[in-house]
Amino acid sequence: MEEPDYLLSRPDVDPSRIALNGMSLGGELVIRAAAFEHRLAAVVAYPGVLSVWLAFKTLFPVGPLFAGGASKQQINKVWQDEIVPHLSAGNRYSLAKTSEGYGRQFLLAARAGRVFSDLYDFGTTLMKFTCAPVAARVSAPTLVTAYQNDALIVPASGQAPEVYKLLRSRKQYHSFTAAEGAQYHCAPMDPQTTNQVVYDWLDGIL
Repeated sequence: MEEPDYLLSRPDVDPSRIALNGMSLGGELVIRAAAFEHRLAAVVAYPGVLSVWLAFKTLFPVGPLFAGGASKQQINKVWQDEIVPHLSAGNRYSLAKTSEGYGRQFLLAARAGRVFSDLYDFGTTLMKFTCAPVAARVSAPTLVTAYQNDALIVPASGQAPEVYKLLRSRKQYHSFTAAEGAQYHCAPMDPQTTNQVVYDWLDGIL
């Protein structure tokens, strides 16, 4: 990582107190980054994300297409002819917002108001976004969070607990709930509560 190199070059930074935190997809990215960057004093994954592909294939019935050994052409044909035409307006919007960051073709489709046509490339790209193989390498103290009724980080049993189990470093788990107003993905209605938990934990670690 180049960021710690830059931070360590600054006279106003305490090299022993550099923390890395990531929201939403960042909850997966920071775990993978920390697995290889061991100069970090603390890591926060909010929420903990084990696998982006796992979430996607839970939300959309595409897992069997890839598991069955179908070709790229076959997968895309089923996607275009049998799945996309039956997507609700809400699902189309969700796909546009969640896909645009994974490649130019997906971004352009979203900007044009269309659902992307190449499910094969999208799926194989998402499969790369998993911290499962490397989470055990994280050495910094790590806070993993989850949100009640999170509609994006699925299945319902939760990915965050699996990330927490894989960690071998000092760790803590916190689940935000509807009772405290901090439900849904990244607690959009109550950032104060999530920030209080995260920064109180960081204060204790640092």
